[in-house]
Amino acid sequence: MTTLAQPALRRPKAPGYMYAGIATASIVLIGILALTATSPPPPTIAEFAPQANRIEDAPDEQTSEFGEGSGNCPPGSTTCDPAGTDKAAGGEEPDPIDIPRVRKCIGDPPRQTEDPQSPPCVPYFKGDNGGETYKGVTADEVRIAAPSNTTFADGMVAYFNSRYEFYGRKMVIVPGIGAGFGPDAAKMSADAVKADEELKVFGSLLYGDGGGEEFVYYDELARRGIVSVDARPTMNSEASMKKFHPYQWGYLPGFDLMSRAMSEWICKALAGKSADYSGADVITERKFGMVTTVRASGARPDVTAQKRILADCGVQLAVERDQVMDGNDQSGFQQAQSILTEMQTNRVTTIICNCHTQTSGYYMSSLATKQGYFPEWLISTYMYQAEDTHAQVWDSGQVAHSFGLGWWDKQLPPQDEVWYRAVKEGGRNFNNEFDYYEARWLFNSIRMMAAGLQMAGPKLTPESFADGLMKSRFPNPNAGGPPDYQASIRFGPDDHTAIDDAAIVWLSKTEQSNWSGRAGAVCYAQNGKRYKLGQFPSDYGGIFQRPCY
Repeated sequence: MTTLAQPALRRPKAPGYMYAGIATASIVLIGILALTATSPPPPTIAEFAPQANRIEDAPDEQTSEFGEGSGNCPPGSTTCDPAGTDKAAGGEEPDPIDIPRVRKCIGDPPRQTEDPQSPPCVPYFKGDNGGETYKGVTADEVRIAAPSNTTFADGMVAYFNSRYEFYGRKMVIVPGIGAGFGPDAAKMSADAVKADEELKVFGSLLYGDGGGEEFVYYDELARRGIVSVDARPTMNSEASMKKFHPYQWGYLPGFDLMSRAMSEWICKALAGKSADYSGADVITERKFGMVTTVRASGARPDVTAQKRILADCGVQLAVERDQVMDGNDQSGFQQAQSILTEMQTNRVTTIICNCHTQTSGYYMSSLATKQGYFPEWLISTYMYQAEDTHAQVWDSGQVAHSFGLGWWDKQLPPQDEVWYRAVKEGGRNFNNEFDYYEARWLFNSIRMMAAGLQMAGPKLTPESFADGLMKSRFPNPNAGGPPDYQASIRFGPDDHTAIDDAAIVWLSKTEQSNWSGRAGAVCYAQNGKRYKLGQFPSDYGGIFQRPCY
């Protein structure tokens, strides 16, 4: 075989490489083990509304079974004031509330902050929080591990400490995990041990980019009884997180939900129709192929359900290939050329790309153009493809044929984003648009951690954390619509991730990013309208129609 001439490209500074690059070690993936951590039994109901000098169960209207009220906060009020007619134990009047310290509530039904993805508002707390209710928890603080090279964590935590009810405690960031570039499974496991034995934390924020394999870190944390909240695209699945209940949580859905949604849309809108957005000289009925990025360790997303849904609607994959992401550019380009040649030879018009942006954007796109091959690329938020930087890195000949599903909130100008305001309030500045990606990932991880801490009540344990999230009904004001176009937030017994709706997106090489001002952007069909499973349209949904944002 002749030596492959690599295109003269610079390796992109893609969002996924803010914390970590590609691991090169080949290792055995850690299996699912029995949980060994012990903890107090879960409460019968999350303690949402503690009263002064007394801990009470939540009033019905504050739980998800009702979800229309705000505890002792009347709808439309500007403050959450639990002071009223309730008496403390022994029939005594409760201690007076320091009114200036009462936290404000927003909206009707009230939510905790101005953030549209904020949890429901809870009353002001004064009383005994139980002190050391779990490891990493004291009467004054909750210790949370974070990547050691995270720039904005402290400023963001100050935002939540000032607004959320943590029952006399503050969230304290403890850096020291996920540092360096190229984390492999062994390092991730070692960092989990460090978080437990050295950092002594209650929970952990997101890990650095491990090519979707970060679940190794979260699995080891769970075995040690530590709560984690991920906010990256991941190979993880609801089935796996449920096995580790109550410890594993996420902001974005796992690969299982993302791939099922993509398959549903393919079946409804694309299968059996002409490949209108391919660059072929002669447009024919779609013929599908699939490429999946896997790790050198053997870790891979489970595509079984995805393929079954496709087969049920008559979609047969003409070509199905893996691409191993091992950090070796030579082998990366060689694999890409082999895959693309097979796709082109078999006249595949439409590639379902379960790909990391490194393997699709850096290795494949320039080679496809060089071969004169312009298929439709079906992409998603999985592994950072539905990002402005992906549109900027991809070869322009391929960007024009790229569309799919985006799970992030609609990307607004930075000054309109909650995470931007939190960073600024914390006294930090942004140096470039890559800081925006770091801030978005980090903020969403902290936001869901903070929601769990608040809704757990004062007697904080992993069980009360889980109970609080699952019983909370997030207000979700005008989700999917202006002015924020945010995803709706929901947790439940079979749902350990916050988001379960997506927008239909497409890539543009000419539209300017509203984060960087550079050419190349993710564009939103129907201005960012969002769909859940069972709701995806039977047409393209408005792709490649202006305006972009």
